[in-house]
Amino acid sequence: MRARTTRSGPVAFLLAGVVLLGCAGLAAPPVAAAESGMASETVAATTDATGRPSLAQGKIDLNSASLEQMLALPVTEEVARAIFDHRTYVSYFSDLYDLREVPGVSLDTITILKPLVAVLPPPEGDAAVARMTASYRQVRNYLGQEGSNEGLVDEYLDLMQDPANINDLDLFELMSFQNVSPVDAANIIKARERLGGFTSGRQLRRAEGLRYFAYRNLRDFVIYDDAQLGDDRVRVDYQVRYYDTPIYGGDDDAAFIRGINSQLVNPAMSHKLRADLPQGFRAGVRSYRGLSEANWDETMKAFIEVKNKDLGALHLKRAVVGNFRVAFGLGLFMDNTDFIHFRKTGFGWNKRPLGVRGDLSRTHQYKLTGAAAEGSLGPAHLTLFAASDKRSGILNSDGTINRYLLMNPRPTDAAIDSFTTQVNGQTIYREAFREDLLGGNLKWMFAPGTYLGASMMHSNFDRAFDAQPTTIIDGGASSEFWEARDSEIAAGYTSVFEDPEAGTRTEYKWRRIYGLEGQAVVKNVAFQGEYGRLQDPRSGFLQGNAPDAYIFNTFAQWDNFHVLATYRDYDIDFDNPFMRSFSNDSKYEQTIIDSSYRLNEPLYVWLSTDNPQPKGERGMFIDMRYRISRQFIINGLQFDQWERKADGADLTRVTAKLEYQPKFNLRFRMRHRVSSRTEQNPEDVRTFRSWENRIQMIAMLSHYNRLQLTYMTGNVNFPARQRLSYPAPPGDPDEEDRSAVGTAASPSFAFEARYEHNLTPWLKFTVAGTVYDGFFWNFEGNEFVLLDAEGWRQWFKVESRISERMLVQLKVTKDHKQPGSYLDIRDFGDDQPPTPDANYIPRDDLYVRLQIDYSF
Repeated sequence: MRARTTRSGPVAFLLAGVVLLGCAGLAAPPVAAAESGMASETVAATTDATGRPSLAQGKIDLNSASLEQMLALPVTEEVARAIFDHRTYVSYFSDLYDLREVPGVSLDTITILKPLVAVLPPPEGDAAVARMTASYRQVRNYLGQEGSNEGLVDEYLDLMQDPANINDLDLFELMSFQNVSPVDAANIIKARERLGGFTSGRQLRRAEGLRYFAYRNLRDFVIYDDAQLGDDRVRVDYQVRYYDTPIYGGDDDAAFIRGINSQLVNPAMSHKLRADLPQGFRAGVRSYRGLSEANWDETMKAFIEVKNKDLGALHLKRAVVGNFRVAFGLGLFMDNTDFIHFRKTGFGWNKRPLGVRGDLSRTHQYKLTGAAAEGSLGPAHLTLFAASDKRSGILNSDGTINRYLLMNPRPTDAAIDSFTTQVNGQTIYREAFREDLLGGNLKWMFAPGTYLGASMMHSNFDRAFDAQPTTIIDGGASSEFWEARDSEIAAGYTSVFEDPEAGTRTEYKWRRIYGLEGQAVVKNVAFQGEYGRLQDPRSGFLQGNAPDAYIFNTFAQWDNFHVLATYRDYDIDFDNPFMRSFSNDSKYEQTIIDSSYRLNEPLYVWLSTDNPQPKGERGMFIDMRYRISRQFIINGLQFDQWERKADGADLTRVTAKLEYQPKFNLRFRMRHRVSSRTEQNPEDVRTFRSWENRIQMIAMLSHYNRLQLTYMTGNVNFPARQRLSYPAPPGDPDEEDRSAVGTAASPSFAFEARYEHNLTPWLKFTVAGTVYDGFFWNFEGNEFVLLDAEGWRQWFKVESRISERMLVQLKVTKDHKQPGSYLDIRDFGDDQPPTPDANYIPRDDLYVRLQIDYSF
């Protein structure tokens, strides 16, 4: 553990800059049409001087009226302010009946207002600004979800700032939006075909079989006419991010191994530029440097995309050149993301965007660079893609590939070499091998929501694979340390085969995976399934006893209730590096690779801590959501019981998430989770039971000010271990001094108070304080953090709309950790940082995050 030096220079500069920007926002706020006098011009004409529709004499436009005009309406002041706040902070109104979504507005209120107000389309510039504002309102919701991470949130923000015409979306695009189930998507398509297209949100809301829950989450992402975007104009969005907050804030060795956070050299920096061009073209470029990485362009991505082109009978849905993202089905066959997302069902809010699209994410290990296209010809839907990229990995001493390795962050090869200690020299490389990949997916649509599909992916490499445990594990030739419980390590993909009798060695420098997927929607029930098979390189097509995996979903929904059941069964040797299907653990988690002292190189723990592949497991997961009333919602009742295939360990996880809203502006949320491992075998030294409680109160104050209180407590209980603890003899005077390590628990608690205040519609600040002891995960504004120590932290965030098209966010965090040290005696006195090996001193960290978004 090492005390950090406070970097006051850059922080002071950033604070001064944002104060000046905020003052500029206060002094000259964006001039809305209503405040410039446009809304008060209620002349009887078809258009005004700007060419926009105008209103009949005496009516006001809800999408541009000032607060004073709202207060003059024959409603209470509370209702008038609620209408104004909804328009300002939530969304524009598409028609008069959208007022039903405003708290306090009834049908009687709408009847009173109908002759006095009207709804005009907002100016295009205002609509773009509204989408930007709405996107950051939603960030808080996304980041507040269990299992969230910033990579997933980035995808949703990109979708929100590039809304699609709902009349052009197919089944798979609709299913990619949060909380839109296959049943919802199929019903949207049926209603669209019946109506000949949607012209408003009101029509969409009335689609038979579409849940309000789905409609409410979909509306921010869609439009109803291409004219709302202006097809003949160029729209550009620019985003810059600067931050030095490590995702992990613990004091143990993992902090160094995961992020080398004890010696932060460079903050993270990201620049992203996207342009929407005429005729359906789109382009983007991004540079990204992770925490402590060396160069500003560690990850560079760019793409050019065209979508929705009709080539005779062929409809080209999307074609991309450059970096692209591709995903199918339930993620078992292909989903090229880097980030770990446990229990990703493909339902709810944590969706994977299906199909092909341009990629500006921070993915570096599993990025795809090349070309991809998808389109349809009648009921046939075809996707083809080709990519060529270099991958990070571990090499064996004979030059073969041991396995992929996702390094986070990525040190330079020189830095890696300085940390490695193997006799044979460096074994980890940023560009260890090249992968040339070809793949395709063909689906046949039988009815809206119902299809069958097949996939194939073939990768060529410049080296062969040989998953030798001896390269990874210290003394790996001996099976006593790992083979009994960690057979998954030896089950990695191998394409090198030796015949001792013939004295031959054969190397196959390729990997091939096949997949089948299907879905059927029957009334209010959806059935989904996916199967994958990894070909043995020594066998022909579908020959031999090849490893495979499969997953099945059943989802039933009603307007206020839904239930999901998922069954999965993955062979431990189904080693598909692009597999991201439902799982509770990552591939090498809870194996000997978690113990750095057992490995030939400590950096090999990256295999466990940052591996997005799911673990070989078999089990059933059930999830339910039930809106009992307007006030009380069961946001989730989850039950999961599964077997870890590597060692047969049985595991259970039960989670309950409740929300109670006695008044519109007050809500309480509770989350309770219980997990256990191998409780059926109490003699297993890895047995444990853990629980965690979170209670949260959110008070919505006037002008969307917000007070939030969160209390978290948890514990992990371990069984007695005879080698660490033993019962004291009766009457033993030294009973209290006996070792109790084997029966000790690991308690934790945290309390946070957070207040958000809107100084003006264009300037907001948030201040928060947290006291914590033990392991604690939290979402702080637009950041996800993990803490595992004792201390307290305070953070302040200011968010300013400098102009109608520019948003600035600055967050400053001060974290004070109490004295503590975690020292593994086996590593004492080695040459690895930190030096000295342990300090018993308090630690003060100062972190800064700056984010700027500009749309023009």
